[in-house]
Amino acid sequence: MKKEILGFAIGRIETDRSAHVLTLDVVPEARRRKIGTALMASLHDAFKEQRVVMSFLEVDSADQGAQLFYQAMNYRYVETLRGYYGGRSDAFRLKRVMTA
Repeated sequence: MKKEILGFAIGRIETDRSAHVLTLDVVPEARRRKIGTALMASLHDAFKEQRVVMSFLEVDSADQGAQLFYQAMNYRYVETLRGYYGGRSDAFRLKRVMTA
């Protein structure tokens, strides 16, 4: 069986109580197969192990699919970051309060 990487998630602990999801990427042909959901769950588990109580991320303001994906994981809008993506587009900062 051929093994290949279909996606990855990167996050970092920012403070003793918060973490930042830096990126989540899934190859286009593997999307809609719950890979992103599994990667985010793994990242959230790692955050919880470090006693993080809140995580945040940025999502392109024009990417409604990604916004819905993160909202389904209990991320909520905090603010708009104008010109976040190299001045080309805005981002929404979202946050999630970790649950037990």
